[in-house]
Amino acid sequence: LVPKYRGVAPIPGALLNGEKEAGVPMMEMEESLDTGDMILPGAIPIQPMDTAATLAGKLSQLGGELLVKTLDLMRAGQANPIKQDDAQASLAPPLKKEDGLIDWNKSAFTISCKIRGLDPWPTAYTYLGGKRLRLFMPEAVGEQNDAAPGTLIRADKKGLLIAAGSGCLLVREVQKEGSKRMPVQAFLQGTPLEIGQIFSA
Repeated sequence: LVPKYRGVAPIPGALLNGEKEAGVPMMEMEESLDTGDMILPGAIPIQPMDTAATLAGKLSQLGGELLVKTLDLMRAGQANPIKQDDAQASLAPPLKKEDGLIDWNKSAFTISCKIRGLDPWPTAYTYLGGKRLRLFMPEAVGEQNDAAPGTLIRADKKGLLIAAGSGCLLVREVQKEGSKRMPVQAFLQGTPLEIGQIFSA
């Protein structure tokens, strides 16, 4: 959605910021990054369970379709590039592994966006008992409680329900250190948890 998210991580950027849609425009090349005149814009809605990986696949499909249309416009002499509004520009800088650390004081929605935006890389993580635990397939739920942020409220086959700064986060898949990604139900068979345990930064 240029001029938003210019840079190397536009798809994670859109997810991390809770955008409702993401784009893949056809544009002219310039020396500066993602600043060229736009020939044909394209956007799709971001679904609640989209991750950087699933969204990249959808945008790749859209990009191919737009490329064909753009070439047709150019052949017909009907391509009319439009300058971007630099005043509306924002950046999507490279991601770092440490970007994945979860702050449970944030809202459940913000944390959910982070987990989905950093899947498959660098992934979002927290600590439980001093060991890193990566989280996947989140859903922000409006369940209210008085527990401190990061407190485990429920752990069953539906997932881990964890208190956030506002609302709760339901996590359906996890990956502990030295293991593979798995559904929470399988994780709990080998790692039983107690209600009230604290996930920390």
